[in-house]
Amino acid sequence: MGCRELDMEAYRRREHFAYFTGMAFPYVGTTVQVDLGDFAGRMRARGYPLFLSLCYAVSGAANAVPEFRQRIRGGGIVEYDRCRTSHTVALEDGTYCYCTLEDRLPLEEYIPYAAARQEEARRARSLSDGGDPDELLFLSTLPWLSYTALVQPVPVPADSNPRITWGRYFEQGGRTLLPVTVLCHHALWTGCTSPAFSGSWRTAWAPWAAEPRPPQTDACGGLFHRGRTENRTDVLSMTYYITKWRYKSIEFSRKRLQTVINCAKIVPEMGQTKTGREPTWRGPPPLEAACAR
Repeated sequence: MGCRELDMEAYRRREHFAYFTGMAFPYVGTTVQVDLGDFAGRMRARGYPLFLSLCYAVSGAANAVPEFRQRIRGGGIVEYDRCRTSHTVALEDGTYCYCTLEDRLPLEEYIPYAAARQEEARRARSLSDGGDPDELLFLSTLPWLSYTALVQPVPVPADSNPRITWGRYFEQGGRTLLPVTVLCHHALWTGCTSPAFSGSWRTAWAPWAAEPRPPQTDACGGLFHRGRTENRTDVLSMTYYITKWRYKSIEFSRKRLQTVINCAKIVPEMGQTKTGREPTWRGPPPLEAACAR
């Protein structure tokens, strides 16, 4: 990637730069709970892995903020045109390796490219990123943990690569929140940079938030838009009776049956039975009654 040297004589934070580069631990970090909106649901609806989708969004957000593309070199600052990402890939023996990715692709092309690159990284099992290490954004995740603070390991002497980590998303107050931690070199990054990153993050996934949501495969096995009745009565009815019939031989079907019954409660056609000319609401049977039939 191309880069340019900044004019340190004209650099407005020149004194701050000198001050923080002399510190033993020159990093500053913050953890925020980012509102994902419906991002996770939209990515799952397209069959995209959430982690790689987030890598794409985070890379776009970070590259939109100049400070995330700046690195300390030779007592001065260079700014890259674009930075690649390097993320951790878990291995079967409990260790991990690194995988570097470009993001200059549409999302629908990025996902298969990134998945292939991950498989290559798993085979190589290397902790070397290759190429210019300064151009990298370091990404990682703790998908099993929702947290409010995180301490990240850093090298000695200090580098100036930003580190971005996120945890497990959770529901709170009707919102889907994702803990995101950013650690940067304080000689380059200030508290004012954090709102800029948050704003570019929202911009990064705005195109998917604005587009119509594709058809969802619901828990009962039907494919329909929420609120539309196309084929849902037939699909739910068929799923309900097949699941009931299979219950005695497949334990998992008990949970599936309860899901279908819950769905039936919000689909009026599922509880109607024809008596004479007009349908009558009968409602789905209780779980135990359905299992006994």
